[in-house]
Amino acid sequence: MMTNLPLGFNDPKVGLSTLHENHEWFTNICRHCPGNLFRDKKLQPAWQNWLARHPDRWFRQELACNPSLLPDNIALLARDDNANIRSSIARNQSTSSELLQHLATDPSRSVRLNVAYHSNAPTAALIHLATDHDWAVRSSVVRNLNTSAEVLINLANDADERVRRAVAEHPNIPSEILIQLFNDSSKLVRRVAAQHPKVPLDLLEELANSPDYFLRSGVARNPGTSAELLVQLSDEEDIGILNDVAKHPNTPIEVLVCLASCSYEYDTVHFHIARNRNTPSDILAKLAHHHSRDVVYEVSHNPNASKDTKEVAFENYKNHLPPYPIT
Repeated sequence: MMTNLPLGFNDPKVGLSTLHENHEWFTNICRHCPGNLFRDKKLQPAWQNWLARHPDRWFRQELACNPSLLPDNIALLARDDNANIRSSIARNQSTSSELLQHLATDPSRSVRLNVAYHSNAPTAALIHLATDHDWAVRSSVVRNLNTSAEVLINLANDADERVRRAVAEHPNIPSEILIQLFNDSSKLVRRVAAQHPKVPLDLLEELANSPDYFLRSGVARNPGTSAELLVQLSDEEDIGILNDVAKHPNTPIEVLVCLASCSYEYDTVHFHIARNRNTPSDILAKLAHHHSRDVVYEVSHNPNASKDTKEVAFENYKNHLPPYPIT
């Protein structure tokens, strides 16, 4: 009889008959073991077979997460009455494409969500889930890098703006769909589309001059936005766009210096300048005396700040801390 469960998992002498004959004894030991043993350990086939058929739902659910599961046990758990167990199988990276195709029609939302995310989800399953009645499932299809351009094109016209926003974020979005989303009815979709890395420079220049605030805001967030465009956008009055300019890695130093010298109703612009890794040390030295504890905290952690500046900023940060309550 075993006295150590982890050793038993790797003991080929413990067969299925032994587990069945001593069911209560092994069950009691299992209940006193951490669940990660069933999720992470490479289990012997006998243990897999016993746990996959165990009446305790918790055992089956933990086992369903195990990437070393044998195909027969994966197939068995995929038919389990419990939706959480089927959902774990739909997330398991060892689950076959064929089984994921079957699970794509599962009545449980969580199961279908995990199929939509799965890297092994077959094309047919993704096409089916792209028409799911649940917006979150359709959005998950968009976020799957295996989703075809044809499916993305269809979902770019989805009734739910959250799905269209996911399309606008997709790294493989076709250029014509990206341009289409610049005119989307949702302001958030338009902004996300304008900040996509695939937007070419000439289009960024056009969008930076658009009367649409959300398109200009997207340009200010776009990683490909040039220094020249960021100089132009630094003349904006909107604090949101100025925040994005202040945090952008391509913003010229002279713009950071200019923005740091201005006063604002809120401290967010100075906060992003203090955090920007391109901000020069002399500007950080001035910001070390800022009235905002969040700003001086960022100065104290900026690698461009001198040792003296960091010490001043940290001292000011401590002075901004609220006093301990008196009890």
